[in-house]
Parts: sequence; C-alpha cells; structure tokens
Amino acid sequence: MLGGFRRQRGQSLIETMVACLVLIPVFALVPLLGKFIDVKLASIAASRKLAFECTVRPEVCRQFNSHPELVDQLRSRFFRGNGNEVLAGDVPADKVDDDARRNPLWVDRKGKSLLEKYSDVGARVAEVGFSPFGSAGGAFVKAGPGQFGLTPASGLMEARVEVALSPSQTKSFDTQLDSLALRMQHRTTILTDAWAATNPSMVKQRVKQANHTLDELTDVAYGLAQPILATADATTLETRGSQFRLNEFDPDIVPADRLRNR
Repeated sequence: MLGGFRRQRGQSLIETMVACLVLIPVFALVPLLGKFIDVKLASIAASRKLAFECTVRPEVCRQFNSHPELVDQLRSRFFRGNGNEVLAGDVPADKVDDDARRNPLWVDRKGKSLLEKYSDVGARVAEVGFSPFGSAGGAFVKAGPGQFGLTPASGLMEARVEVALSPSQTKSFDTQLDSLALRMQHRTTILTDAWAATNPSMVKQRVKQANHTLDELTDVAYGLAQPILATADATTLETRGSQFRLNEFDPDIVPADRLRNR
C-alpha cells in the first residue's frame, strides 16, 4: 500500500496542469467570442437596413455602385459606438483607431480594434430571380406573376453585408489568442416590387396589363352577363347582382361581416 501511494504522488498536480492547458484557452476565448457575436449581430442589422432601404428606393439599389453613401451610412450607423447619434453626412475616418467614436467593445486583449478600417465593411445589392413553379417550364410561369405585370426574373433584392475582422492579424503562437482573422457576412432578401394598390383603378389597370386572349374572352362574357345580372336583380333572385364589377376592388371598403356591432 505504501509503495502504491508513493507512485500516485503528484498525480493531482499533473491532472490540474492538463486541465489548465485545456480550460485556460477556453476562458481566454469566451470574451473574444462574445465580441465576434456582437459584430455578427451588427452585420445582420445592417443587412436588414439595406434591404428595407431598397423597398423605399428600389431605383437607387438598382444603381448601387453609383451610391457609395449607402455603405457609408451603414458603417456609421452600425459599426461605430452604439451610443452615438446618427447624423446625415457623418462619415468616419477610414482607420478605426483614429475615430474617437469607435465601438469600445470591439477590441482584442491588447486594445487593438478588431475592425481595423471602416473600409473593411463592404456591402452590395443584387436582384434575385425567382420562379413560383421552379423548373416546371415557361407555360406554367405564364400563369403566375406575369399575368399581373410582375416579372419572375426580378422583384427580389438581396442585400449582403460583409465584415473583415483583424485582416492583418499574424498567426504567431503568442498572439493567436488576441484575435482571429475572420470574415463575417449576412444577407437579407426582400420583395421590393410588392405592388400595393391604393385604389380600384390601379387594380383594374394592373390586371389589364396582361392583355391576353383569356382577358378578352372574360370581358366578352362579362358584357353578356350584365343583362342577366340586371334581370336577376329585378326579379329578386339575386338582389346584388347588378353591383358586381369585374376586376374592381376597393381596399378602403371593409366587409360587413368584419365589422363589430358597437
């Protein structure tokens, strides 16, 4: 027993040293991972902001390369200090360390900015094609958005924001835990050509844009049905038959069954 006890002396010290070799790097990386997550959330918010900007100004997004101010606004709004005011035309200097309003959280263990330059934040916008029927064929696609003047090859805008963190970070052993050279990106796709009608005439005009044989036959059938509807209304067979209007919809009218009695 005594010999076995002597052979086990120092075992706890060795186990503690091995555990420290594993746990110390993990504990050192936890704060850095939290900072990376915060940068990722900022890239998500910037991507969503840019995508919704395209719903307001789609013509600007289609000429995105001619409007560098959109990217400057993203850099100032989402990649500087969270408590800063958002001011028009407030473009920060390219080097983050020279900016007094930089995000104080995004630094490594030595206090160097993870985002070294604001130009390391890039963005782009591209139109994304789509087909409601996949690869079913052109005949099926003609029965979809094309009937209403919507082009299946456009209408969706994809906004992508990419952030390069610590691109000049060296890979030496003594500094590899200070930061990691990463590229984070996020993209948001949104329907910008939703076409929301504001009055009945817009609905009728958009439906008429199809201008194909089926619409013409529908108009002829509707013309022939009008006397029948009027007769049904006069004979009380259908008291509201004459109120039917083809291709007309008023978004301001609320159906009676949707109104609550007060």
